[in-house]
Amino acid sequence: CGMCAAHSGLPNVITIHGNMAELNRLGINFANERIYGFLASKLESHALGKCAGVLCNSDYTESLVAPRAQRTWRIPNAIRGGFLRDVTQVPPSSDVPLLLNVGQLGVRKRQLEVLKMAGELHRLGCRFHLIFVGALDQGHDYGRSFVQELKRAQSMGYASHAGFLDLEALVSLMDQAQGFIHFPSEEAFGLVVAEAMARGLKFFGADLGGIKEIASGIPGAELHTTIESLQAGVFQWLAAGAGRVPEAAATVTSRYSPQSVAARHIDIYREVLKM
Repeated sequence: CGMCAAHSGLPNVITIHGNMAELNRLGINFANERIYGFLASKLESHALGKCAGVLCNSDYTESLVAPRAQRTWRIPNAIRGGFLRDVTQVPPSSDVPLLLNVGQLGVRKRQLEVLKMAGELHRLGCRFHLIFVGALDQGHDYGRSFVQELKRAQSMGYASHAGFLDLEALVSLMDQAQGFIHFPSEEAFGLVVAEAMARGLKFFGADLGGIKEIASGIPGAELHTTIESLQAGVFQWLAAGAGRVPEAAATVTSRYSPQSVAARHIDIYREVLKM
């Protein structure tokens, strides 16, 4: 899409859904194909320079894009409407709090590390259940290692995998849960973070990339730099009763509703047409 816009001959802007040059620099590959990351990073830089400007979903993305773009605008991604509905059913307090981790399995998302952390919490006597949601690819070593660790966790009752869920099923699951963990090694934005907090979940995340901006000023949001720090944060939350954070929803909605984001897009398009 970016290449089509860049060579359309029409006024245009593009947006970034993954910082390909940065991922390639970090050595984070896709389906274990190094050449894909290399080519994608080169095409990304070409398209960025040819367009009138780039819509950046976070300060982190803008810092990576600005040196290669003619112009940048900061504008977040919008939350899907289903996540903005009122929470009609608050889950009852439970002796076994439910934690979620949502995303396609991969090295960058660090699900295996989160699962091993859950195992350590279980060993320490914490009662909880961690559900992973998303596509699970066993075609690489990371996926196979995750599945082996998951089998052990399932046998002990502290973790499971729900597979891919559609929007309605995911919203329903979030409304039954108390907490949410998202701890990737790199993240341009992390829309699922905003979606989880819009449902009133206690958030634990990585102190990096776009996650820092999303979590800024949100009640109850915790950011951590190491897996050990993350484990300590989850441990303390569980010990304190594992409460949800319903007051987070209002702030998240005001920032990331489709209406507010669309209004900003229109302003930018009008500006581009005058350039």
